[in-house]
Amino acid sequence: MIVGAYGYGSYTGRAYVYDGSARGLSSSASTTLTGEAEDPRFGASVSGAGDVNGDGHDDVIGGAYPYGGGAYAYLYHGNADADADGLVAVEDCDDADATVGAAGSRYIDADGDSYGSSAIATVCPDVARYANVAGDCDDGSSSINPGAAETVADGVDQDCDGCACHASPAPAAWSFALVALTLCWRRRLAA
Repeated sequence: MIVGAYGYGSYTGRAYVYDGSARGLSSSASTTLTGEAEDPRFGASVSGAGDVNGDGHDDVIGGAYPYGGGAYAYLYHGNADADADGLVAVEDCDDADATVGAAGSRYIDADGDSYGSSAIATVCPDVARYANVAGDCDDGSSSINPGAAETVADGVDQDCDGCACHASPAPAAWSFALVALTLCWRRRLAA
């Protein structure tokens, strides 16, 4: 059964779907559908639609007629919730396991180092090559990420802090380089 409430939330509107069984109608809505914006009056007309997509589950339709004119119909496909976690099959990443929920926003992790780029995708939690943490400044190299140790004076920002200039080489190394450079210039001047 579907019940419309077009006056809900400044006329955003809602529709409530109640499941039935051999024991009767559920006392609480199994699904709540909400209008897309303020004042579309979603839920002004609602109805069961039969099994439109042929998946064995009844579908519902909800109508809206915004104040400014026009009319809209929204079709919602019915689904079963096999693991009773409150998510219907199309929203549930694993409808056989109640501990696995819906997909969420995760960062694309092309190099598999558990740090993602800034690109976001909506995926299930167990999908490989996606990370919960962003900030990877080179998602093509797994050795470069916010958790990596910085290599001293190699000109590469391994830890993605925006600086490849951490600790300088030991003073003896600089002294040796300076002496070699000085000798090189003296040879050129003498020639």
